Amino acid sequence: MAKTAEEKSEKLNTIAESKTSTTSASPCTSPLLKPLSPDSKKHVRRESTLQFTTREGPAPWQCETVGLTPDEKAAMDTFDSISELVKTIRESNEELHDDLLDWEEEQLTLGHDDVNLGTAVNRKLDEIRFRIHQVVNYAKALNTINSTHAITAKQLRKELADMQLNLQESEEERVMLLSDNLDLANKLDAALAGASTKAVTTTVPPHGIVDITVPKQYSNQLKASDLKAFEGTTDLDAIYKFLKALTYHIDILENVFNDAQRIEYTLSFLAGGARRWFKTEWKPRTTSYTFDSLMAAFRERWIPSNAHVHLVTKLEEMEMKRGSIDAFNDKFRGILELLQIHDLTRCRESDQYYKIYYSKVKDPAVRQSVLLRSLATPGGLNLDTLMDLVSKLMLALPTRTKVDTPQQQTPAFRPKVDVNKGKKSVTVKVNNLEDKHDAHHAEEATINALVTSTTTTTKPRGGPEMGEPRTCYSCHATDHLLRDCPTRKQFWDRVNKRRQEAVDASAGNA
Repeated sequence: MAKTAEEKSEKLNTIAESKTSTTSASPCTSPLLKPLSPDSKKHVRRESTLQFTTREGPAPWQCETVGLTPDEKAAMDTFDSISELVKTIRESNEELHDDLLDWEEEQLTLGHDDVNLGTAVNRKLDEIRFRIHQVVNYAKALNTINSTHAITAKQLRKELADMQLNLQESEEERVMLLSDNLDLANKLDAALAGASTKAVTTTVPPHGIVDITVPKQYSNQLKASDLKAFEGTTDLDAIYKFLKALTYHIDILENVFNDAQRIEYTLSFLAGGARRWFKTEWKPRTTSYTFDSLMAAFRERWIPSNAHVHLVTKLEEMEMKRGSIDAFNDKFRGILELLQIHDLTRCRESDQYYKIYYSKVKDPAVRQSVLLRSLATPGGLNLDTLMDLVSKLMLALPTRTKVDTPQQQTPAFRPKVDVNKGKKSVTVKVNNLEDKHDAHHAEEATINALVTSTTTTTKPRGGPEMGEPRTCYSCHATDHLLRDCPTRKQFWDRVNKRRQEAVDASAGNA
């Protein structure tokens, strides 16, 4: 039952205390000031002088623990516990009193008739106590976090000090290393300058004679290479031949001549304008008196800047032949060297010179083998690998032997047969009656010509039908030819016997 406005504003009544004279010493009669009995074993609860006026009469008020429900505690368990505590105790006692009355009225509305203002005060004290515990726990957690952060900050400050010390030591070490490197660089420059001066003054003595006598064991090989004197020309073919022959000479004398002798040997094959260029331009001006620098300067002087046009055309006009594949590769390499291309492994399948070389391969079997090898190689082939592979494949091709066909045989070698005789005659082809060994090989070549030939398009007499497997002429097997047959000797014995019979028959008829 809700309270009226007068009851809501009703205040606690004070219990009247006995009044005594202030001048006389009287014993203390107030319950709040009443001392505990020294003989009492239990704490005697003192009663408050405040009481409530109820319908049944005045009731004393005392502090009691009302307690909070779990739902109320869960609602109060918030992160900002300090702000909630301030809201709980309000800004003034008047506001707090209004909160207590509101709670009391709410409880009475819910049917809790035993609730009064003292109960509201007790519950508010329980709430304040719970929130204070929350603040204490929150403060402890903050202290723990602050302590952890303080320890971490201390460790970081120590690590920072160590890193600064290491940085200072590293800077000092770097300065020392830079100083040492500078000293070493100066010493190296001085040593290189001395070595360069020594090479120029001692490798080729100004007034000394450089011996370029060729040992006898190499004289015949060098004479056969046909190295002629170079007088200077714009003909790239002549320049190529001279450099090729000179490179061959220097390569043979590699372990015989030193650098100065190689230069002197090259000078002995220079004449005319080329020799004048060597003495007046290259020798006085060069700072590196070596054979390699001489060759580089020679190419720069005598090979024009637009030589690549002529050289590429020359590569495209070259023709690859099976019998001279190695000579073809050597010439191809030489022309590429004139184009300043020395490392052929850098020429991949997309390179211009790789495509030019591959276009020279006409044999379909070789092209197919190169294609399969390229597909099986990660990244594809390069020009150096291609040239080596084509050389091996061309040498492995079967040899094509030119033989006379039966239509090309002269009538003089055909046996004469008498058509008037009733005896059945046998017609055979005799290649040579005088030399049995030569006849044997000629006959074998004639028989196998159809097998090895790749150019004929007509069906040979007595040969297999189109699409049929080739068979041996002796045992008629399909896994080998006559030249590999184990019964080849018996076959030729039968052939020679029939030849002899034919010859005897021809002699008897004559």
